[in-house]
Amino acid sequence: MAWFKRVFGIPTVIGCMIGSGFVVPLFWIVSIVGIAWCIEYSKKPSAIIQGYCSMWWIWTVKSIFAISFIWSVYPITWLGFPLGPLEPLMILFYWGTVAAWLGFGGVALYGGMRLVQKAPIWSTYILIPMVWLLSELVGSLLFSLFTYGPGGNISTQFSFGYIGYLLVEHQWLIQLAQFAGVFSLTLCAVGLALLVTWLWHNRQFVAGAAVILLLLTSSLITYPHSAAVSTPSYSVATVDTLFPKAISITAEGQSLMRDQLQSALEAALAADVDYVIFPEDSRVFDQSNLDYLRAYLSFRYGATDTIIIDSGRVQYDNQSVLQAMIYDGTGPAIYEAHKRYLVPQGEFLPYFSKSVLQLAGYQSAIDLLEEKLAYRVGKDTSQSDFVSNVPGILFCFESNDPLGVRTIMRERGGDVPFIAHVISHAWFNNPRVLWQQTEAMLRIQAIWNNVHIVSVGNHASGYTVSPAGVITYPTTIDTGEYWQLRVTEVPVR
Repeated sequence: MAWFKRVFGIPTVIGCMIGSGFVVPLFWIVSIVGIAWCIEYSKKPSAIIQGYCSMWWIWTVKSIFAISFIWSVYPITWLGFPLGPLEPLMILFYWGTVAAWLGFGGVALYGGMRLVQKAPIWSTYILIPMVWLLSELVGSLLFSLFTYGPGGNISTQFSFGYIGYLLVEHQWLIQLAQFAGVFSLTLCAVGLALLVTWLWHNRQFVAGAAVILLLLTSSLITYPHSAAVSTPSYSVATVDTLFPKAISITAEGQSLMRDQLQSALEAALAADVDYVIFPEDSRVFDQSNLDYLRAYLSFRYGATDTIIIDSGRVQYDNQSVLQAMIYDGTGPAIYEAHKRYLVPQGEFLPYFSKSVLQLAGYQSAIDLLEEKLAYRVGKDTSQSDFVSNVPGILFCFESNDPLGVRTIMRERGGDVPFIAHVISHAWFNNPRVLWQQTEAMLRIQAIWNNVHIVSVGNHASGYTVSPAGVITYPTTIDTGEYWQLRVTEVPVR
């Protein structure tokens, strides 16, 4: 019983405290206290195996909260056939295994803490935040390894559960993202937790309560920023859509989508905007032959000054890739870029999951996913050849990569009017936890890279994030059966 309490009892409480802020953002201060408890718990003397297991379990529970949005895929209606009672079991299996893979970051934390305890006490206040940050990276790396598949890569891009995201609730502390994005915020969050532990050890309970109260009250004070849009500015039309995922699988559905989105495009061009952005995988145009497409667009729309951004599934080197297409009627070329980060399960089947489905007798589901829905990472991922008036393109879950926008800015030499974040959440059913975490990721990346990010989505409401991390919502100017056309103003950089 003592072993169970040591490994699962108290660690479950600690993990719930840390993870609570990812589900209920107002609980971010509870998460900070949980981080402090986690650090202290890792110092308690115990058998080595118990220590490693308890830290693994804390981080697994933390991750269970962070990725709880996985349950919003239920019920799965886009496969075309029912999975029956196996469906919730499959979701539970994926939810649990992903959390377990990320939980190995806690194993790295415990190993690092054992080394840190041998260092001088003063240096631990520097080393512990760095160890925590490195442990989060280890968790992401192992996640990519365990979920590896034909569309994956070994990386640290999967950042759900990074505690730096919790600080977006503090309007002043989030500004520390200017230094190193979510990485600097993670160091700050652990630093705050260490302050809590120091006050606890020195029995400064009144001071500790005062610090927590100060953090809570100061988070309500608005950070000063310019609310007005400077002139000149770009007018950006975004087309949010509500197309069910099953529609894009059939030829009839694709035709319906194209007709609907052509109507939205005509309305946007009539509004004389500078940019029109469609959600990820909208397939407004057939991108299989870009030379023909350019001639068609030039014939249909003439030398329009409006830049049109579309994306869709194309064949490249006999593989399916997700490609963004940017059309500028005043320029000589159509620009394209392939999606560089694919999501396990959503956009490719990991080898591990494929084996489980085969054992369960669901070869038909595997065949459908690989033929109609699975993608590969294309070779044309760089956006370095885009001209200065073309936005950077950040695909859906690429926002989850802490270096997603940073990579684009580096490729473009910082020369972008703004970042267009094109998403599709048609897999999900109102994934509130996913939406709020995506907002946190975009706010941090906008601050770090000092750039506006314009988000537009299918089954997700678009918005604009300023370089100060402030979210504004565009004005609706027209609607259709499956779409909503909205316009926002983005200052010229």
